[in-house]
Amino acid sequence: MPKLSELAVPSYRLHKQSGQAIVTLNKRDILLGEFGSRESREKYNRVIAEWLAAGRRLPIDPAEITIAEIVAAFRRHAVRCYRHADG
Repeated sequence: MPKLSELAVPSYRLHKQSGQAIVTLNKRDILLGEFGSRESREKYNRVIAEWLAAGRRLPIDPAEITIAEIVAAFRRHAVRCYRHADG
């Protein structure tokens, strides 16, 4: 799948096997409901808004975070915020 530009938003499209609307965010398919329905369009808009608000990442359920992911996130933070004495 081609990488989106900074301003592009993943498209609302038909999942042919199920007849449902689908959007792919961060290599994960999200089914939205019956293709073309008002509910599926509203869910698409809500999912895209949450994705954009989270910095183009899917919101993470705290129950699904591993210790390794927490350590990696803290390490990235520490590298940005803490400096050596020489600069």
